[in-house]
Amino acid sequence: MAFTSVVVDGAPRPHSPEYDDSMDDADSGFFTTTTDGGSVFGEDGPSGASRGGSRHGGSIRGGAGGSYAGGSGGSIGADVDAHLGARTDAERALCVCRVVVPDADPGLGFLVRHEGRDRLMTTHALIDSPATAKTARVTFRYGDSKSKRVNVALRPKDYFKTDLEIGYTLVACEGSDLETLAAESLNLPAWDLDTLALDTPLTSVGGDAARRNLRKASHRVRKVKGPFFWYTGSEEEASMSVSEGAPLFRNGSELVGLHLGFDEDADLDWGMQLCAATAHIFLPRVVKLMRERRAQAVIQSRGSLALAYVSYRSEPARVDVVESGGVSVIVAGLRRHMTEVLVVQQACGALGNIAAGDDDRCQDSIIRADGIRALVDALQVHMADPRVAEGCLRAFANIAVGPDARKQKMIDEKALSVIVQSMDMHGLIASIQEAGCRSLASISFGSNKRKDTVIEAGGPRCVVRAMTEHPDDGTVQLNGVIALLDVAAGGGTRTAHVHEVDGVRVLVDAMRAFPASAKIQEYACMALWNIAGGDKDRRKRVREAASGLPRDVRDRFDDNTGVQEASKDLIKRLDGKDRCSIM
Repeated sequence: MAFTSVVVDGAPRPHSPEYDDSMDDADSGFFTTTTDGGSVFGEDGPSGASRGGSRHGGSIRGGAGGSYAGGSGGSIGADVDAHLGARTDAERALCVCRVVVPDADPGLGFLVRHEGRDRLMTTHALIDSPATAKTARVTFRYGDSKSKRVNVALRPKDYFKTDLEIGYTLVACEGSDLETLAAESLNLPAWDLDTLALDTPLTSVGGDAARRNLRKASHRVRKVKGPFFWYTGSEEEASMSVSEGAPLFRNGSELVGLHLGFDEDADLDWGMQLCAATAHIFLPRVVKLMRERRAQAVIQSRGSLALAYVSYRSEPARVDVVESGGVSVIVAGLRRHMTEVLVVQQACGALGNIAAGDDDRCQDSIIRADGIRALVDALQVHMADPRVAEGCLRAFANIAVGPDARKQKMIDEKALSVIVQSMDMHGLIASIQEAGCRSLASISFGSNKRKDTVIEAGGPRCVVRAMTEHPDDGTVQLNGVIALLDVAAGGGTRTAHVHEVDGVRVLVDAMRAFPASAKIQEYACMALWNIAGGDKDRRKRVREAASGLPRDVRDRFDDNTGVQEASKDLIKRLDGKDRCSIM
């Protein structure tokens, strides 16, 4: 029986669950959590963001974060123009423009200083290509009377840079048009700017582009995940609309964010910390600075955080980091500052984000830089630190997806033992358990020899305990089910071992706890099918534990082919009507 690759919610690097059709040696078998604060790992943007929200939305799950609470943002190698910039509310408002492109709602943009020139910053959802930029109508002073408005042409052939997942576009403007405006542009934020914290007061300038309502409004940050943040307006301004592309300021004057839209799921506005865009724009300079100042821990920690933001969820940006030499400088900084926990936290997070890429160059670059060994060493030094543990395990899970050579490299570099140790030490932290389950599933997939190594290391025991400790966490349950499925697909003593560590109980419990999850139902049925084959006692145990559950699943998911096949096969086996029933 063949099953195609699947992508489980929140999984950046999928692989196929194993479903052992022979119950012998043939392998036929998948694949980020979130906390408030400046997370280096990965919660993606909301799925319900208005105006281009589907572009910014996506799968989630990232990890407990690693933001800096203090420090002098922008003081170390910012690589941005040192000019005064707009200094008053009126000057800042003069930099904001109305952006209209065909067949789209109007939005906003604003002037920033870049490479000695004034350029337009807006969202990727508004201007996603040079062709779109050519059609855009850009109007400054749009809130004044018509006689005072200033129209500016965009010149994408002179400069154009964008990224869908980071969410920004930076494009050149016609200089002669800007002379008419006579505005002092805003300072482009430094790439190492201090990240936003919860409850930070923000000010938006721009208002509602559709109504040509140029105004200022006050807000407060309610949630921060990676380079993205969610915020609310003051009570009296809650009903006031802010158009996407509006600039957001901290302390009334410091440009820090780009408004991306409204997240319907969270019922909050959301935006992107512009330091992530700056880090992408100046990526070669960030890498160069990290290489030249490798002895400075603060440069390495902030540089790794910047690269983590850039590679947070953007596939092209991950490849940009790889091609710029970012992986080698991250690993070198990690090696040199192995005892500095901030450096280690950010480096592990950055490597995990890069490894989440679909392009094999992302994982291969980490292996070539001896990144697996560096992660193992870092975890051994900082085993008690949950951020380090989660960052390393998430990186391991992402690296191990793919060719057998990568999976074997994980074993050769002793990653398996530190994965199990981390899961044992941090049993109550769901995000670490989820990442550990994914790591074990990835490593064991495709080779009975690796399955045996995972069993010898205590992997299935850790998975069962994780599922027992976190019965209400869907990501732990899903990835635990997949890990047990992959090991049990090896047949023989491997299947027996999953049974012996109480695998049947947690599989059935997961099915009962998440009746609406088609993936949990399908993969758990597959795992139970494996366990029930070849041994009458195991089949009896599965039959008693599952009771009428397989038939209930079959009836409830009558339009899901995968669930139908898996549940019907399990029913057939438990009824003694398949080829393994007499064994």
